[in-house]
Amino acid sequence: MRPHVVERVKEILRTYPGSRFGNAETRGLDTAFATDTYVETGLDKTLPAAIRAGAVSLVILCGNAGDGKTAFLQHLATKLGAGLLPSKDRVWEGKLDGRTMKINLDGAASWNGRSADELLDDLFAPFQQGRFKDDRVHLVAVNDGRLLEWIDHFESGDDDEPTPLTEQLAASLGGDGQALDRHIRLIELNERSLVGGVNLVQGTVTAEFIDTLIDRLVGGERAPEIWQPCQSCTAKERCPMRRSALMMGASSDPSVLAEGWLLRGRLTAALQAVHQRNEVHITARELKAALSYILFGLYACEDLHADPNLKLHHPADHAFDADSPLRQGELLRDLARLDPGLEAHAKVDRYLRGRGAPDPAHGARRFRDAERNPPPLRQARRRAYLGWTDAQILAVGGSNHALTLKDGRHFASFRDFPLLSPAEQTKIKSRLCEGLSRLESLPEAAFRASGSVPVRIVPRTPTETAFWVGKPLERFVLEPESFAAPEGLETLHRYLRLSYRPPEGPVERLDLSLELFALLMDLADGVQIMDAFSDDVFANLGVFTQRLAQEDERSLKAWNPAEEDTVFRIGVEGRSSGQTIVMKREEA
Repeated sequence: MRPHVVERVKEILRTYPGSRFGNAETRGLDTAFATDTYVETGLDKTLPAAIRAGAVSLVILCGNAGDGKTAFLQHLATKLGAGLLPSKDRVWEGKLDGRTMKINLDGAASWNGRSADELLDDLFAPFQQGRFKDDRVHLVAVNDGRLLEWIDHFESGDDDEPTPLTEQLAASLGGDGQALDRHIRLIELNERSLVGGVNLVQGTVTAEFIDTLIDRLVGGERAPEIWQPCQSCTAKERCPMRRSALMMGASSDPSVLAEGWLLRGRLTAALQAVHQRNEVHITARELKAALSYILFGLYACEDLHADPNLKLHHPADHAFDADSPLRQGELLRDLARLDPGLEAHAKVDRYLRGRGAPDPAHGARRFRDAERNPPPLRQARRRAYLGWTDAQILAVGGSNHALTLKDGRHFASFRDFPLLSPAEQTKIKSRLCEGLSRLESLPEAAFRASGSVPVRIVPRTPTETAFWVGKPLERFVLEPESFAAPEGLETLHRYLRLSYRPPEGPVERLDLSLELFALLMDLADGVQIMDAFSDDVFANLGVFTQRLAQEDERSLKAWNPAEEDTVFRIGVEGRSSGQTIVMKREEA
């Protein structure tokens, strides 16, 4: 029987932990709605095939709470023929295709009078000595910390020594790159990106998971049928849930669907920026909850009918307003830091505050209320960010960056870096190196030498003379974060690594988060940096530049305002009488 739209709304709202309708939809695949809205990833396709082929016999699924470990194993068990396992039944054992299969849905929990350690002892026992057991398959979901605890517990047991299995697991979790035996899959969901991944073959950053999840929240192909009763609802004109459902797939109007795809794209970009800020790990649970809160709010159908004056939500405010009602969770907190309303642009802001009709040349909305009053500017900027096309932003602001996320001018360059041509990547590297050079005040004469990155040497005693060393630009390398992820695990870099490779000695490395990347790009553009950044953001930068400056150099350069057009080279030369410090003028 087709679920009624009222129940559908409540099911969506239950995915948000702050909902007053409960949180039955926040764990595993224990409800029909959770199963219907489960999104397969590449891992759901590659891993079952490897297990059936006998190539894999031990699967360890690691990740944070909410990463979808339980749901993944439940779905995997179904694909392998074990049927749907309720999450309350922690451990399942049976025969599939002549092989013994054991599944532990939560390696941190006790079950049926047995402790968590005992259950893990039992599950790992056949694999301790590294022998490949082709007659059995064992699968477990457990977070990294709990797995390390079990390794310590096991190695401090009667034998008091590691086994081949515990040695390999400890090394892999420690990040030393040691390879596991071929029959073991240790899957780190902490490395997974649910908000998009770089597809080098297609040359794009894909967002299939989010798009599919939104489609399934509103009903997928059945969305028009599910939401059809809304057509006769007396509250339909003011219902934000209906509006979101129509934009996300329940409408047959191309203009409404186009508006929905625009909103999806902008919201996805904001979620990718959260991922690449690398301060929040976006779990499957938090992503689903955030989409529910942003697109569908907090109120169900009966709330709208019971209170005609109910203040209803707008997706832009629930996405970015730090003071939106019942807001909770790390993901929504980090989204508020990217609020487009925290930026300013004279042309965009003047247009949004204007009282005229939308300019017919481009049609960008001004987001008036029923009385034609302008909304607060922050609110208007949020709504314009989600509602204006790129062409409208360019037409109103005169620039593609006239309306962005907070500090988001360089986000696209950071996200798309692996897809750029070598020439474009080199250009970005050059700008970052110039930003590094401008961390400390240097005269413009220091930047005259092409292909050289000046790094200031700060003397202990302040002087009018500026000293620096020049590092060859060609020795700097800029690369995206690399992953040793199994096939099917979608990833999206969280930092770019800038390395300096000297002729001799160790390589110096600096990991650039999105925030640090934007800071250096702004410095290269001549932007003045506020002191508020100095304590946290400049810490790694200072260490990196000091190491570059202290690298073995036989010469340095100097400049004094008394001869502002002249750069001096100070170096050591060998002569018959010994080594002598020499200062020479450099050619302009």
